[in-house]
Amino acid sequence: MLRDIEGHQFAEAVDGKLKPRMQLTGDLASLEKFTGFFEGVKLSKGTQVMCLWTKTGKLHVVVLDAAAAASTDLEKLVPQDKLQSEGFARALFELFLGQQSVVADARPVWAAGAKELLESEIVKRETRKAGSG
Repeated sequence: MLRDIEGHQFAEAVDGKLKPRMQLTGDLASLEKFTGFFEGVKLSKGTQVMCLWTKTGKLHVVVLDAAAAASTDLEKLVPQDKLQSEGFARALFELFLGQQSVVADARPVWAAGAKELLESEIVKRETRKAGSG
């Protein structure tokens, strides 16, 4: 987070952007579960909200305060919330990464992080094991 906010403020912003789409898909339950996760949570400046979309279509949500984000081994994270909705996961990622991103200034930073991840030795090793190089 770039500033201190209450979890309900984050939830309301996501709800306002995604509710029409989720109504069309008939998956308001996933949106409600996601936004409900942030009720009563304080999101201080430096807090990281990580949404990990797995190959199986699950969306894992992890919230780390600034201190934990700086010291946590990301490979050992345990999701605090899980949703099984490919449609919701796609809508959420498009909200932040799509052409009409709500945080357009962050897109280049995320793209650089994705590039760094793809070029990492761990990813290179794992993809070689799979026979792609």
